[in-house]
Amino acid sequence: MENVQKKLDASLREQRKEIVEQVCGDIKKSTEAVVAKYVADMENARDKMISQTGEFNRYLDDVNKKNKQLVFRCWLAVSVSLLLLLAGGIWISTHYAKVIQQNKINAELMKSINEADWIKCGDDICARLGKGKVGEYRVIRKR
Repeated sequence: MENVQKKLDASLREQRKEIVEQVCGDIKKSTEAVVAKYVADMENARDKMISQTGEFNRYLDDVNKKNKQLVFRCWLAVSVSLLLLLAGGIWISTHYAKVIQQNKINAELMKSINEADWIKCGDDICARLGKGKVGEYRVIRKR
């Protein structure tokens, strides 16, 4: 009976060892499957991040290009505006310089007329032409 007991104990140890090995194998397989799925998920996430980073970089490049175009257009508008203002200022300066010159001639003429000694003689205008006798006025001819 002792021999049977030993055989039974040995058989039970052998079965227990096989069960432990089988359970360990099952755990190892399920763990490997979970880890493989986790690794696949992480690789998928990495690939998505790489893709989104590339899209974001393209978006930033587009925004930078548009900003550069906007800056160029603003500088162009400012430059054209300044050139137009400069041209307008030059034109106004030359135009009013001519007007002032013409008015200067008229002003000198008016000054001479205002400084002249003239009076109304009936329907005519008479002027004194020199430092002669007081009261010597001559009629100015009409055109």
